[in-house]
Amino acid sequence: MKNQISKTILFVLIFSSSLTHGQQIKHLGVYDGISSGAVRAFQKDSLGYMWIGTSQGLNRYSGYEFKTYDAYVSDGVEDIINIAGNIFVLGSKGQLLQYQYKQDNFKSILSFKDLNFLSIELLNDHTLVIGLDSGLLIHDLESNKTSKLQHPKTRFNRKIHLRDSKVYVASTNGINVYSYLETTNQLVHERTLLEAIETLDFDFDIQNRIWVGTYQKGLFVIDTQNTLRVDLYSSQVDAYSVRSVAFDRENKGLISVEGVGLLVIDQDLNIVKTLKHDPNKLNSLSQNSIYEIFVDDENVYWLGLREIGIDLVYPKNNPFNNI
Repeated sequence: MKNQISKTILFVLIFSSSLTHGQQIKHLGVYDGISSGAVRAFQKDSLGYMWIGTSQGLNRYSGYEFKTYDAYVSDGVEDIINIAGNIFVLGSKGQLLQYQYKQDNFKSILSFKDLNFLSIELLNDHTLVIGLDSGLLIHDLESNKTSKLQHPKTRFNRKIHLRDSKVYVASTNGINVYSYLETTNQLVHERTLLEAIETLDFDFDIQNRIWVGTYQKGLFVIDTQNTLRVDLYSSQVDAYSVRSVAFDRENKGLISVEGVGLLVIDQDLNIVKTLKHDPNKLNSLSQNSIYEIFVDDENVYWLGLREIGIDLVYPKNNPFNNI
């Protein structure tokens, strides 16, 4: 059965001949089977399925069809993580779920209905850090023990990355940097980057610089020496929000600017491409509000939209693998 599921069939999607920028765009919406609501999370599993979390549900996509797992999440999905081939889903209302491949269902790991979960990251092979709307938690998968709430005064801990043994957490006050003391199971605050600037998302590039998306302050790039605010859509626009930051397989930055669309930026911080909604073109984005970006191994951009599903942006002549 597993071999049958894992076997892939290659086919080339046929699009209109009027392509822009040599890329093809395909839309997947509620009519295709995806749950309603803003798309917040993507993650591929060991069988090649794409798991998609929205503000109203959870789906698995095979390349042909969606399967819905809404019954397991009480109030939408905030994040999804793949740990050694195992899929863990973070629900908004204090839920942590693990997918059971043989049973094709989920088991509950955590259920704190009075807490609001926002993000998750792996600290080591069995320890998770969970970001909340107020504070952080540490959870040990082996002992199934959860720490007391840490740093409760930090607000909206939306994104977590582990880099060089440091834990970076996006918050309303910038990016807080912590050391993790395994002996005491504590996160120790060291410093704050972009202090007093609300951070929505961030990621590290191949030069180990941090690209930071902020609320109404645009994009910043931070290295060991400097912090640079990057001119984006228009020098005449003073306030714009960058909701999602990612990098493609060519190390180009993918920056979603609220109301503008997707900017593709090279390592010299030059905008090399803009993808946006154009009502007069079929091969354009469905809307200009992108909440989440995922880049797969074939360099396909999975763009999670605010209201109407997903846009897939394919490189020219890129086939899609279907399970």
